[in-house]
Amino acid sequence: MEKNLLIKTIFKLLGKGIIYCVKEDKDLYNEFDCLPNKLSIRFDIMDNGSFLWLNKNNDCIDTNKQNDSDLVIIFKNNKSAKKVLFGKISIAESFARHDILLKGDIANALTLVRIIDAVEYYLFPRFITKKFLPNMKKRVCKGKLYLFVIFGNVNKKGREVSRWNTSSL
Repeated sequence: MEKNLLIKTIFKLLGKGIIYCVKEDKDLYNEFDCLPNKLSIRFDIMDNGSFLWLNKNNDCIDTNKQNDSDLVIIFKNNKSAKKVLFGKISIAESFARHDILLKGDIANALTLVRIIDAVEYYLFPRFITKKFLPNMKKRVCKGKLYLFVIFGNVNKKGREVSRWNTSSL
């Protein structure tokens, strides 16, 4: 149970990281913009259920649960998910190792992999990412990213807002 809680927490942080980085990094926004409108993405771990939902609707991303997803990325087990989530290997390497199953359009999955690689580059310290990610130009303030990932986007009533409009770029 504790393992699932840790994985769920990391997936939630990754989802928030994607939302923030797409808004702040123009290259990531352009990648995100290539994804089809009303695309629903779900990350699962086989036999453990779903852990992260991302939904693109026009220029907005939200993390609300959806019943049906257009793109489903399924880690074969907790061990393979942890390798990606803790920065031991990239999600692309996990695909290459056949640790991940994919249901949906491969082109959308590859676009999402590029976005996740960039978000991991921002989230993890360089001594971790240098093992599996090339040097990238930083366009996001890590301090602001960490604040958003930890505290989220909070409205005036103190409730977390899980939707982010990216059209303000």
